[in-house]
Amino acid sequence: MTPAASLAPSASDRFYASGLGDRLVDERRYPTGIQEFLSAEKKLLIALRPMFTTLVEVGCMDGRHVDWASAHKKNYLGVEPVSRYAVAARRSIRCASLDPARYRVLENTAEHLDEILAERVRPRERCLVFFPFNSFGNAQHPARILGALARTGRPVLISSYRTTRLATRIRRGYYERCAYRSLRQEISTECTRFVTDDGLSSAAYRPRFLARLAAASGLDLIPIRFGQIGLAFASPSVARRLTGP
Repeated sequence: MTPAASLAPSASDRFYASGLGDRLVDERRYPTGIQEFLSAEKKLLIALRPMFTTLVEVGCMDGRHVDWASAHKKNYLGVEPVSRYAVAARRSIRCASLDPARYRVLENTAEHLDEILAERVRPRERCLVFFPFNSFGNAQHPARILGALARTGRPVLISSYRTTRLATRIRRGYYERCAYRSLRQEISTECTRFVTDDGLSSAAYRPRFLARLAAASGLDLIPIRFGQIGLAFASPSVARRLTGP
């Protein structure tokens, strides 16, 4: 994810700003496995509804979950680094005649979440900081984001993919449908990453690696499997709600 100091666009931001990233949210390109993943992701939010009154969606693009927030009577704060998506999200909010005091979108980056929440969310307001659809996997500086999340002290839910053969095969098929140039798969002890000559760089982190990276920043994240290929990283309070006693 990705002002002021940070609004110098990263390679990932340029990829999305160019319009190439639109293919990733074109539902006509979703294979069955990705459709199932998104359906399972939505069930996580439904299970967590009693926990929060405000959904903070990081990497919201054109406001992916603003309709969900409205339907479930939640306030909404979208955080989006790419200007064209932030503009589109605000347009969607206006077209839906939603209260601009309750449904907001900021053009900013996840590295600044501690500052954003301190300024935009009341201290006693219950919020969930949510990274949808592997938006965290596009981050250029994941450790900085985890540090910002730790400083917020707010519950976190990061939605990502497992690094299993099945998950990797489904992801490959999805990116192939997006017709990017020279799709390549990079496997390391940290993650399974797909990159292209167009600028796509999407990582699915291994659970032990990301949990350790978060712990180094003072953030406790618990890996939780969901659906067929999903892997969420959740704050302890969120994990308890999702997994039961």
